[in-house]
Amino acid sequence: MTINGTKLGKILARTIAAGALTATSALATSCGTVFDDLPPCRGGVELRFVFDYNLEEANSFHKQVDCLTLYLYDSEGRYVATLGEDAPALASEDYRMNLDLEPGRYRAVAYGGTRCDQASFATVEEPAAGSHYTELASALKPEHVGKLLHNHYHGTLDFTVPQPSPAGRVKETLNLKRTTNHFRVTLQHTDNSPVEGSKFDYYIIDDNALLDHENNPVATGNPTTYTHWTRGVLPGSKADGEGAAAYGELSTSRVMSGTSPKLRVENNQTGETVLEIPLIRYLEASQSDATDYPDQEYLDRCSQWNLIFFLNGNDKWGRTEVIINDWVVRFNDIEMN
Repeated sequence: MTINGTKLGKILARTIAAGALTATSALATSCGTVFDDLPPCRGGVELRFVFDYNLEEANSFHKQVDCLTLYLYDSEGRYVATLGEDAPALASEDYRMNLDLEPGRYRAVAYGGTRCDQASFATVEEPAAGSHYTELASALKPEHVGKLLHNHYHGTLDFTVPQPSPAGRVKETLNLKRTTNHFRVTLQHTDNSPVEGSKFDYYIIDDNALLDHENNPVATGNPTTYTHWTRGVLPGSKADGEGAAAYGELSTSRVMSGTSPKLRVENNQTGETVLEIPLIRYLEASQSDATDYPDQEYLDRCSQWNLIFFLNGNDKWGRTEVIINDWVVRFNDIEMN
């Protein structure tokens, strides 16, 4: 685990092999009285990381998060230190980050995916001495637009470190949410005739490339146009298993309820728009009866989207229905304005 910070001489003094931060002073020696036959009392936190904010409601942190950055702030929200961890340590279900700290109140802000070589998001400005946690922001790297985005995660935790005791470190859990979304848009003719895949271009237009300290998109007035990172033709389609289907795949930053991104497919041979929909309204309408999440929670938990559109003989969407993650959403069910 790597460490840097401005108060390490007082609060965070050294790294131990297990990935812990150790504080100077009596915290690392005893609980006020030294007994030669007893181990020293430990103060601090044993921090577990969990990613179960998904439709499966199952923890897959150790399977999906391949690098981790933790920003630590004091009781006033002022920057203390930065910690980092990489694979293969994170791949273990038993992974814990041990923080030996002076008693007090702290805030931890975690990002998964930003310190990896293939990271698609970056911290806008690394925290400095005296900076507040509300100054944190991350942004999609412009050169990654139109590519398969490396998954990005975010989470926060407020915790208290008590006086050291024989019970050892307190145990806390920091829960992460995934920022990135991956879309597969499939086009199929209603009569199952072949679809020429190379003639279609796929776009999602959304103003969500900049994220604040709570990981909410900040509107800049300059929307990002996400393009497909791959496209092709399938031998069949998810709809009925017959005929040829064209597809395009796109990756985007976090999608938000109440915003107005557009999904557009264009015919690059004619310049015509094949389809254009208010993306969020269709995604929210695709929640099945088996789940009952609030709209934003559903959008955050899903993150993997499969949309199937049926085209007529003129390669235009019939504006009747779309299948999203196996759920039929009809055009008449969507409030368009």
